Amino acid sequence: MICFNRTLFPNHKLTDSLIRQLFMKITLHTGKFLALVNEGRWEYVDRLGVAGAAMVVAVTNERKLLLVEQSRRDHLGAKARARVACVP
Repeated sequence: MICFNRTLFPNHKLTDSLIRQLFMKITLHTGKFLALVNEGRWEYVDRLGVAGAAMVVAVTNERKLLLVEQSRRDHLGAKARARVACVP
């Protein structure tokens, strides 16, 4: 089921077909350990059969976490960009 609140975007000209294309998750290929996924305008890899994960983070000598600031477009393809902080 696809949920899109039209009351939040009353002037946005989205058809039901376009909403499905933007939000539908499609598995393009599945291997033994990874799955290639397309979701809207994003393509990414899912790890299969994993119950946990580990992360390596960068910490400065002052014991501060190193983050990277990136610019991201919203998933509807609008011209607005958001600044996000993430772990490199």
